[in-house]
Amino acid sequence: MKPRWIQPYHLLPVLFGAVFSVFAHPADMSELQVTVDRQRIDFRFTFNLPILQRISPLDRNADGSVDNTELEAAGPLLIEQFNRHAVLKINGQPLSWSQVIVSPVWPKQNSAPLTDVDRCVDLQFVQTTPEVIANFALDFTLFPLMGEGSEIEGHYIQGEHRLHVPFSANQPDYLYDTGFAVEHLFQSPVAKPAPDARWGALPLLGLSLLSGILVVLIVSRWKRRHGAP
Repeated sequence: MKPRWIQPYHLLPVLFGAVFSVFAHPADMSELQVTVDRQRIDFRFTFNLPILQRISPLDRNADGSVDNTELEAAGPLLIEQFNRHAVLKINGQPLSWSQVIVSPVWPKQNSAPLTDVDRCVDLQFVQTTPEVIANFALDFTLFPLMGEGSEIEGHYIQGEHRLHVPFSANQPDYLYDTGFAVEHLFQSPVAKPAPDARWGALPLLGLSLLSGILVVLIVSRWKRRHGAP
């Protein structure tokens, strides 16, 4: 019996499977993008439909699917759930979630089945403060609602700075320091402007004129005293 050699094309299914496993988005994984500014923080959560349905009911007409109208109607209930299960503190002070923009990540004129893990929804919150944001903290108790093994992959963006923060039932909170409150300590001192060279020369010019006048007076007095013409 001749040995069977593995041909390169035999490896294609394995390679494709490995590639798709790397880039696949797990059904229990959600995303959070946090954009930080001095007095403003933008939060954008991305949940798939099954997870969002577990956080708050979406299907108002009980047809097994959800459309844009139902998503917009779910906004107040989602805000209530976030105020219960996603504690936000800015500069140590608790702050309520107030307004949310609910946006389906698919054409708005279409509906989607609630079981479709590939259909996602963005929840966008904007928090502003009159004072400079020195730090802020998130503490999630959403994970029992989202399902066992669920996680939120956080991505913090502040200018050119990027930070990855994973949240889970075992790691539900994180305190982020912006550095805005102490940035003045790292600024270079402002250089004093150099004095104008013209003004700096005035004292020397005045001294020269005074010396010339004194010389003239002394010579004139000497001539009068000695009768010189």
